[in-house]
Amino acid sequence: RNILFQKIIKSANKFSFKKIESVDYLDGVKITFVNGDWLSLRFSGTEDIVRIYCESDTRVKAVEIKDFAVNQIKKLAK
Repeated sequence: RNILFQKIIKSANKFSFKKIESVDYLDGVKITFVNGDWLSLRFSGTEDIVRIYCESDTRVKAVEIKDFAVNQIKKLAK
């Protein structure tokens, strides 16, 4: 769990679904893209899972961001 989280923190740029405006490491990793979309990755405090939160102007784009993040986490977990 800690190893994966460290990989996520060190590899925030791999979550660049779009051009990144900023990255915040408070309580996980929150990546804000230049168009205002954002992606937040954090470990659950009660379960051994990574929680993924994202927001976009449409549900379709939010699902694309989520799917991209899931694929990147799977690659880092190998």
